[in-house]
Amino acid sequence: MKLKHLKTLDLSNNTLGGTIHTEIRYLKSLQTIDVSANRFSGTLPSEIALIDSITSLNLRANEISGKIPSEISELTNLKFISVESNLMQGELNMIDGLKKLGT
Repeated sequence: MKLKHLKTLDLSNNTLGGTIHTEIRYLKSLQTIDVSANRFSGTLPSEIALIDSITSLNLRANEISGKIPSEISELTNLKFISVESNLMQGELNMIDGLKKLGT
């Protein structure tokens, strides 16, 4: 993959749709993912947790459904996460172990 050194993926405020593909796991250097204010749907792939460099994950205002994968708890560098205004459901217990969240 030619984008292996990409640090920021900002696709916010567009009308992009479809699902967040599992191939995102190959963007190992990503620190910021912002896909807010789009029309992404489907579930959040658990493979996103394979990008351990992520510090900010903004999924706000999409049509993402299902539960937040428990694997999110493996993102030990995560400082910010927003999932508001989606169709997600379930508990947020997995964020309890994210020590850097909010710092």
